[in-house]
Amino acid sequence: MPRPGSLLIARPFLEDSNFTRSVVLMVDCDAEGGEALGVILNRLLDLGINDALKEVDLPGNPPLNLGGPVGHDRLVLVHTLGDDIIPDSIAVGEGLWVGGDFEAVKDYIRGGGETEGCIKFTVGYAGWSEGQLRKELDEGTWAVGHLPVEDLMLADGPEMWKKAVGALDARYELWKRLPLKAGLN
Repeated sequence: MPRPGSLLIARPFLEDSNFTRSVVLMVDCDAEGGEALGVILNRLLDLGINDALKEVDLPGNPPLNLGGPVGHDRLVLVHTLGDDIIPDSIAVGEGLWVGGDFEAVKDYIRGGGETEGCIKFTVGYAGWSEGQLRKELDEGTWAVGHLPVEDLMLADGPEMWKKAVGALDARYELWKRLPLKAGLN
């Protein structure tokens, strides 16, 4: 079972379009296979945070990611800044936090703080009911892996998925060579 901070890496031909070649950061899960929560990190949207939240006007209009198919009214922050800079953040791995005080985030950015490589803004999240994730893992829907924090924060889209697959063991080598659409091989 994955743990907070680990990644779920979607199998190449996952039928659920919400998760096609996705890399999901696990935020909350337990070893017994109960309910689980994560955010997709490699689904960049064609809009920034200012476009989505009209009351926010942040320098550079930082990009927004689709974090999952649930809770599109929720903004989830994934960052490397820690609880000292963004109070009320939750550590989910070494050098990686989620959530925190959004006013502190705005102050940080307005004060000249860097967002690229430090903060990912995601809207929505992915959730699994009791036993659902364990079943999907048993079916081979996901591989569980890890990437360096820098790769999680700087890579997007297919590049992140390929890096995540490349960090898996040799059993997954074929995944990297498969085309996006099964009918194209």
